[in-house]
Order: sequence, then C-alpha cells, then structure tokens
Amino acid sequence: MHKTHYKLLVCLMIFLCLIVIPTSFAADADSSSIEESVIYDNSLDSVDDEISLEYSDVEDETLDSSASNNDILSADYYFDSNASKDGNGTKGNPYKYLNGSRIKNGSVIHLNNGVYSVGLPQDVKNVKIIGQDASQTIIRNLMKRPFNAYGTFTLINLTLDGAEIYNYGKINASNVIFTNGNGQFLADNDQYGGAIYSKGSSYSVYLNNCSFYNNFARYGGAIYSSSSTIKITNSKFFNNSAGIGGAIYAYGNNLEITNCEFIDNNASMGGALTLLNANSKINNLTGINNTASNDGGVIYQMYGNLTVSKSTFLSNHARNGAGISVVGTKTLSVINNTFINNSAMEYAGAVYYLFNNKSSLNNFYENNTASDSLYANLYDTSNFDFIIQDNDYAMYAYNLSNGSLPSSYSSVSKGYVTSIKRQGGGGNCWAFATIATLESCILKATGASPDDIDLSEENMKNIAELYSVYGWDSETNEGGYPDMALGYLLSWLGPVYDSDDKYNYESVLSPALSGIMHVQNVLYLKRDSYTDNNMIKRAIMDYGAVFTPVYTKSISIPYDSTIGYYIYNDVAVRNHAVSIVGWDDNIKIPGAPGKGAWIVKNSWGNSSGNGGFLYLSYYDKSSIELGKWGDAFTFILNDTIKFDKNYQYDIAKTDFFYNTTSTIWYKNIFNATDDEYLTAVSTYFEKETNYTLSVYVNNTLQLVQSAFSNPGYWTIDLREPIHLNVGDIFEVVFKIMVKGDVGVPISESQSLNNQFYRKNISFISYNGKNWLDLYDLKWNDYPDHTYKSQVACIKAFTIFDRVDATINWTVDYLTVDGNNFNPVNFTVNVINQYGRPVNCGQIMFNFTNEDLSEDILYADVYNGVAKLSHIFKRGLNNISAKFVSCAYNSLKPLNSSVSIT
Repeated sequence: MHKTHYKLLVCLMIFLCLIVIPTSFAADADSSSIEESVIYDNSLDSVDDEISLEYSDVEDETLDSSASNNDILSADYYFDSNASKDGNGTKGNPYKYLNGSRIKNGSVIHLNNGVYSVGLPQDVKNVKIIGQDASQTIIRNLMKRPFNAYGTFTLINLTLDGAEIYNYGKINASNVIFTNGNGQFLADNDQYGGAIYSKGSSYSVYLNNCSFYNNFARYGGAIYSSSSTIKITNSKFFNNSAGIGGAIYAYGNNLEITNCEFIDNNASMGGALTLLNANSKINNLTGINNTASNDGGVIYQMYGNLTVSKSTFLSNHARNGAGISVVGTKTLSVINNTFINNSAMEYAGAVYYLFNNKSSLNNFYENNTASDSLYANLYDTSNFDFIIQDNDYAMYAYNLSNGSLPSSYSSVSKGYVTSIKRQGGGGNCWAFATIATLESCILKATGASPDDIDLSEENMKNIAELYSVYGWDSETNEGGYPDMALGYLLSWLGPVYDSDDKYNYESVLSPALSGIMHVQNVLYLKRDSYTDNNMIKRAIMDYGAVFTPVYTKSISIPYDSTIGYYIYNDVAVRNHAVSIVGWDDNIKIPGAPGKGAWIVKNSWGNSSGNGGFLYLSYYDKSSIELGKWGDAFTFILNDTIKFDKNYQYDIAKTDFFYNTTSTIWYKNIFNATDDEYLTAVSTYFEKETNYTLSVYVNNTLQLVQSAFSNPGYWTIDLREPIHLNVGDIFEVVFKIMVKGDVGVPISESQSLNNQFYRKNISFISYNGKNWLDLYDLKWNDYPDHTYKSQVACIKAFTIFDRVDATINWTVDYLTVDGNNFNPVNFTVNVINQYGRPVNCGQIMFNFTNEDLSEDILYADVYNGVAKLSHIFKRGLNNISAKFVSCAYNSLKPLNSSVSIT
C-alpha cells in the first residue's frame, strides 16, 4: 500500500584513511532513487564508536594472519599460582602467572587450584582451559573484557570472577562458575552480557553444569546473545540482575534450555529470561523468586516460537505474567508445567499471553494471584483493551508571548531549550526532534530550568516501533515516522524521564511506563512561500519550538567562516528531523536566494555544528513543505482538568481516509467501564475545519456543539460533561466540513504490530444516515491510497469524581448621585481545583425583587468566564449566583443585592 508518510532511516558509512572521509550509500548518491515520501537519517556518531561496533564482525582470517607465530597446535601448558617460582609451563615446572603471552592459540591450559589474575583483553583462538576444581580454580579479572574468543573456546572446572567473554566463535563450558561480571561496554557505553556476550549468526554457546551468580548488565545480566545458537543444560542462574533479561537476553536466537534453575534474578522485563524473535525450547526449568518490575517474572518472549514444558514456577513476581509473559509468537506451547504462589500486580500470576497465533496451554496452577482475581492464572486476548487509566501526571498551561515578531529570536537564550543530545548510530532523529520540541514547550510553559527536564528518546523509539505491543511494524533504530512519535504521546504511552529509560541506539525493547504528563493538543503549521514564516515564528515564541523534517547531504555539514555550520537544499527530499528553536532574518546562507535562517537544534552531539545547533535557510526546500499543514508542528500545553481515563482504539494516526467530497461524518462507539463523567473528546483535523460534535448515550442524543478548528490534533471540552454508568454505550460523532477533499483520520492495522479495534465500533457516513463499518471497508479509488481495514481516530476522556469549582464575580452598573441604574452587568470567573479556568457548565442566576417576583437565568461558561447583562425592576433586588455542571461541585454560591432607582 502506498502512503504519503516519510520515514527517517539511518544511512552511515565511514572510511578511515589518515583522515576521516564521510561518504554515503549509493542510495544517497542517486537522489532519483529516493522517493520524496521517504526520509533517511544521516546520523553522526564518533568514528571511535563506529569502529568499535564493527569490531564484532572481524573474520577469523584476520586473526590468523596476525597470530601465526603464536599458533601451537595441541600444546599443553601448566600453571600453579601457588608455586614458589615462575617456571617454564611444563607439568613438572608450571608457570606461576597467567598472562596473555602464555595463552597461545590452539593450546590447552591446565590450572591447578588457585587464583589467577588477568589484565589486558586477550584474544584467544581454539584454546582450552582446564581447572582442577571449579570452586578453587579462579581466573580473576583486573580489567574489563579479558577474553575475545575466536574459534572454539573451551572451559572446564574453573571460576571466572569478573572475567567476561566476548564470543566470536564457539564457547564450550562445563562445570564453570561465572560470577561478578559487569558486561561488555559497547553502544554508548551500555553493558551487555554480564558474563558472556555473543553476537553473530555463526557463533554459538554450549554450557553444561555451569553456575552464574551475582552478574550484572543492562541487557542480559549473565548472557547477552544476538542471532547466535545457545544450548544450556544442568546449569544454575542465581541473583543476576539487568535492566532487561535478568539472567539471559537473547535476540533472534536458537535457544535450548534443559534442566536449569533460575533463582532470585531480577530485571524490569524478563526477570530471568528476555527472548526476542527467538526459537526457544525450554524443558524442566525451575524458576523461583524471580522478579520483573514490568512483564515476565521468569520469561518474557516477544515474537518467534516458544515451547515450555515440565517446568516449575514458584513464588515469582511481575506486573503482568509472574511466570511467563509472551507476545506475538508464531507458535506457543506451555504444557505440563507447574505454577504455584506466583503473584502479578495486574494480570496473570502464571501466564500472560497476547496476540499469539497458535497457543497451547495445559498446566497445573495453585495459589497464584493477580489484582483482578478473574485473571489470577491466565490472561489471554487477541483483542487487547487499549483503554489507559492514569491520573498521576503533571499539568501544564502555555504562557503566550507578548508583542510583535522581532527580526531575530532564540529560545536558547530565553532558557527554553534543553541540552544537546546525541542519537549515535541509530536512525532515531524523529524521536530526538520530537522530544526536543516537547521539552522546549514544557520549559516555555513552566519557566523551569533546562536542567530540570530530560525526557526519554529511548522509551519513545522502542515503544513506538517493532518490539512493542503498541508499536508500528517498522524495524527499531532504522528510522521512523513523525506520526509514530505523536501516537506514542497522544495515546498516553509517554513521555517518561530519561533517567527511567536511558538511550541506547542499538536497543529495541523498553517497558511501558506511566507518562509524566499528557500531550492533549498538537498544532499543525504551514507556510505558503519561503518568506511566509510568521506562523512558525509565532509558534516558536508562544510555545517554545517547532518540529520539522530536513535533508542532510552527509555527515559533513557545510561550513561558512561567518555564520558557522548551516543547511540549504534545493531539492525537496528529506532524511532527517530537527527542532526549530529560533530564527534570524539577517543571516545569509551561502547558495540560498535570500536572507533568513532558522536556528535548529540537532541531535548529533554538541561537538557537531555550532555547539549542536545549525542554521537552516528559510529557502531550504526539504523542510516545512510549502502549502502542507502538519509538515511542521508544535505542542499546545493547555491542561484544564486531570483526566482519569483515555478510551481509544488507535495507537496512532497512520493516514487520512480521503474522499472527493467536502463533508463527511465519522464516529466511534465505546463501552463505559466505570461510573464516570465524559468530559472531553479528541480527533485530528487535517485542514481548517468546521465541525459539529454529537454525543449519544444508549442511543439517546445528549449533546451537540459546533465550532471551527485549526489543523492539528485537538482535545475538545464538552460544553456539559455527561454522566456515564458502567455498561453504558456511548457514541462520539463528528461531522466535518472543509474546502476541497475531506479526510477522516484513521489508524490502520497493516501499518501496526497489533490491532486494537474490531467490527461494529467505528463508522463513516457520506450523508449522516447510512453508515459503513471502517473495519472492513476496502477502497482504492483515491490517488496514491489503498484502504483495507481501519478505525477512526477518536478518543474519549473521562473523570471518576466530581471536580471542585470556586467562583467570584464583579457586578457593574451606573451610579449617579447615589442612584443605581440599569443595566446591571455580571462577570463571573470559574476556577477548578487545579487552578485552571473551567470551560463547561453554566452560572445559574436567581434574582428576587422586593415584590417577591423571581427570575432565573443561565449564562454559559467559556474559558472560565460567564457574562450576563440584566434589566432589574425598581427597588431592592436580591441576587444569587451558582455554578452548575454535573461533573463539578460548586463549593460556595455568591449572594448580593442591588437597589435600582
């Protein structure tokens, strides 16, 4: 299906030859091969980081040519750390010290009991090390990563204490203890595999009767493996910990585990095992007291195939799936296992499984618990509920700037821009540009210090892409769509603090965490010419920053001695994204037809560009596409009430459902799951739009309101909240009218990992009477668009409890010589318990004259204000005013009196 998205992809190649000469792949050299709808992300990272990443792909032939003088086939060398002197390595006169020069390729190393310290990383090829007693023969690490193992590396009867192995071949270990490992420091200095790191489809690890304890890494507390073959038998994993995969992290592996124990391991996901797109066969595993703060107390698997049999899961803990959590596998077989005393904070004390193609479960369950007792053992669904409940978040309100637009402006100098970040080798500029823009909007709204806000690009890019229940069907770290970023934010999946999920440009998995705030409004921007920039400038001044795509020709940014580093393109392709944080009308960019440049925040580190910033010409054709709403956008932070729940079916907007008409109706149907108040709804508007919103409850019309909207994503407060009871069916209906072709915002299953909608919940109509189910509505008659299955992007927001409101007023009338004259003008201000103006309900005025006649009048509240002008009868009039709304408590009515002459 052809869509008009653009995607941001990584495209890097660095050659080192006396100096670094940046080039690009052939796709960059031939711009005609790049569709305008696709963006490739030219991300800059340091040369050192690039070389270290490629080191894992070194071929054996390279080692052979450099080590030929050391190759001694089948040579035996003997060591005894307790010897009185350092011998010659024979059995009768052993070496005392184990160092690199004595571990020769193709040799057999015999170690007597004792402690052997190793220092610098040692390349070993086809080496066998045999100890005397596993607990008494100890190789102790003095520095990181002592063994780079090529060929076959065999270990027998010994302990590796902090001595990690980087595998480039095959590891055979029998009766070996691995302890106190802290992992390999690779991408952005993150730790992989506390004891063993193996990355490559031709590599393998075979372990028998081994023990792993007290190891730590961010990924795989004991073992990290990607695309390798892993077979583990009769082994124990005790007290290992990691960010993900407390004992083992396996990505794209063939994995077999037989007769193994996993005890007291912990991680945020996969307390013992995290398995991604792996073919996993697990038999006779014992998992005791393992913990995951999120999903998978013992095992977390996503994609691939999983078989677990004849295993015991005892007293494990997780948010979901205290025993096993498994998502999206092709085949799932969990049979003849025992689950006892496992506890889940939310669902499934035993097995939590979502969106799996073929599942077979037949196990013994006893005394497992979950917060919902209906799911104490199992939670299984193919139609996952995407309702999110969360009211623990910060509220923000924008602070508009005063005055006209100056010739130059910088959010940086105003203190509205956070520190420069570095995206490294991952194609994640779309996440960095979005987060940078949001951070600036928060700083502009709050006046906080830039040091106080640091949001996680890591969580956004991982939750929004392939290895996430909520993600798009798009490889992680290989580019992304801006709609991915917006979907993540608008669905209440984020943002989260960077400290809760640190960036790693190679990682693919993150836990779903509660957002620190909710994004409820996004303003689409456009310009119609290269000098039509006032809308973008005003958005920067009012809200903080603006997101835009852009094209960068290579990692070598053009430089001018007067202005520094800059971007100007005379082609409309794009491969990168940045955040616009200011402008200067007087800057002249070399090659551009006129003056003027944006100040943009980049994501290539502060050693790139002008301290991490660049000038972007107003005349650049790759950024802010002319005449297109939404190519640039910013965030409107204007929270007025704390919502408790978000009813939704769409992970993100993936497209608009277009038609050659200017008017259309669309609606979503929801089922209330609590006694609550419907207070707001949201949708996207592609163009300037006149709309009518209607809400039905159990087929009864409850509300109609109309307005005009600028393009963007908008949360619309209901003029009067609607009380819902559990089980009520409520419909949110939009009629939209635009100039030209109309588009309904949709989310499509073919673009996403999972489908959160079903039949009979989302509809479209061309006359407001006859409705078509979007679920199976197929259409390919609109140019460049093919529609197969979709759901309309409508969300509904509720609160559980009535909100407190306070009112105050001013009463004005003409007074001459002590006499009061009509009319009397009332202005009533209504503020809720959050200190924000109320945008619904009415003020009820009660006027009682001295002749006992009574008038009751109402005035609508808009943006916290209600106004009324009234002609009173002569004489004394008593006045009272009260705020009325079904979702609000009016704490104190106002009372006064006026005597009219």
